[in-house]
Amino acid sequence: PPEEHNTLSLRVNGLHYRPETRDRGALGQILNSAQTPSKKFAVTRVLSENHGPANWVRTIVWNAKQDFWVIDELTAKTDGDFLAEYRWRTLGEFKQDTPGSVCVTQKPDNTDVSKMRENIYDPAGFKCPSAPSRFYIHGGDSELEMTTQEQPNSSRGAGSYAFYNFAKPVVRVVNSRQQAVLKKGDILRNAHFFNHTPGAELRKLSDHAWTANGQTVLLGN
Repeated sequence: PPEEHNTLSLRVNGLHYRPETRDRGALGQILNSAQTPSKKFAVTRVLSENHGPANWVRTIVWNAKQDFWVIDELTAKTDGDFLAEYRWRTLGEFKQDTPGSVCVTQKPDNTDVSKMRENIYDPAGFKCPSAPSRFYIHGGDSELEMTTQEQPNSSRGAGSYAFYNFAKPVVRVVNSRQQAVLKKGDILRNAHFFNHTPGAELRKLSDHAWTANGQTVLLGN
């Protein structure tokens, strides 16, 4: 279900929508992917059709070993009052850094994953990185909200988060919301920025452009 993923939930005219059943098995369609020769920067764009009464495109821009952007575009397939709810799930402890950013702290962990009973990530085993242990989530057009979600199977030794030595039976959830009255064909855009250093401020320059930490991202026409 959407509640268990980093995703976007959609309400239109007060009704909550999920992707149509016939499309759930199709996952997403990769529209574009590119990487610079130096492998310093990379980008992917993925389409989820019929995400409720909208088509959803998520663009991810990576700045290797530094930070990354997540930019979402919802194209309305009908007229209505749209409420987009963005959800980011993580482990560790979190606190509000500013109204538009949240700091997440995770303890360093050098767990040898190869010694675990079930290793679905890399059969050859690897060391979980010990740093960085802190990162920041910066919201776009709305303040970020923090909640804690019970996750009984996320504790050490079981579930999706078993690889992390300090996993607890809870998951930290960071939410943001964006509301707009749209006509069919209108596009609702939002951006989130993730990095490891404090002090970054995500600012919206226009409906197609955002800036943070000395970087500017331009999307669309």
